[in-house]
Amino acid sequence: MWDKCATKCKVRSKDEVGLVLRSFSEGGKDGVSKDKMKDSVNRYITVIAPIVLYAAIIAGMHLFHSGWIAILGYHLGICLSLSIAGGWSHGKKIISGWDARLGPVIILMCVLAGPLVYGLWAFMHLAQLDLKSGLSAVDLEEGSWFAFAIYYCLVNPWLEELFWRGFFPSNAKYPTLSDFLYAGYHVFVLILFVKWIWVIVAFVVLVCVGRLWRQVASKYDGLIIPSLTHLVADISIIGAAFVLS
Repeated sequence: MWDKCATKCKVRSKDEVGLVLRSFSEGGKDGVSKDKMKDSVNRYITVIAPIVLYAAIIAGMHLFHSGWIAILGYHLGICLSLSIAGGWSHGKKIISGWDARLGPVIILMCVLAGPLVYGLWAFMHLAQLDLKSGLSAVDLEEGSWFAFAIYYCLVNPWLEELFWRGFFPSNAKYPTLSDFLYAGYHVFVLILFVKWIWVIVAFVVLVCVGRLWRQVASKYDGLIIPSLTHLVADISIIGAAFVLS
C-alpha cells in the first residue's frame, strides 16, 4: 500500500513540475490553462521563497557578517517572490482595513516594545557583549547603523506584511506555518546578541504577534493595521537599540 502511495505522489509531483515547465515554454497552449500555471507556480513559490529568505539572513549575518547584506538579500527575496507569484496585487490592501477602535490599541502595545527591550536588556544580552560591539561585528557602525535603521524602519514593515500576511493569508484561529516561519528567521539574528532563553521567548512572542497580525488582516481584509503597528514596533525597538548602543 505504501509503495502505491509513494508512486502516486511521485507521479503527481512530476506532473506538477511538467505543468509549470510546459506553461512557461508554451505560454498556456495545449490545454495548459493560465490558472493552472499560476496555481502551480504559487505552490512552489510558497515552499521556495521562505528557504531563499532564510538563506539570505543566515548568509548575511553568519557568513558575510553584514547586516546590510542580510536585510537587502532578504528584501530582494521578498520582491522576487512577490513578482514571480503576482503577489504585488495585494498591494492595494496596504491602505485598507483600518479600524478606529482596534488600531490605536495595537499601536499602543507596539510602542511599548522598545521600552520593554530596554528594561530587560541587562538580563537578555550575551555575557561580555555590549550592543555597540555586537553591531560593529555585523558591519553596522555609526553612519552605517543610522542609515540601516532608517531603511529598516521605512521599508521592512511594509514588505514583510505584504509577504507574510498578504501572500500567506489565513483566518486560522491557531498559529499557522507562516507564523512560525515569520518568527523563525529572527532567531538567526537574535542568537548573535541575546541568550538562548531570551531567543526562545522572542520566538514565542513573534509567533503570537504574527498570528495577531494575520488574523487582523483577515478580519478587516486589509494590511494597514498590521503594517502601521509593525512600523511602530520597529521604530520603538530600533530606538531602544540606539540608546543602548
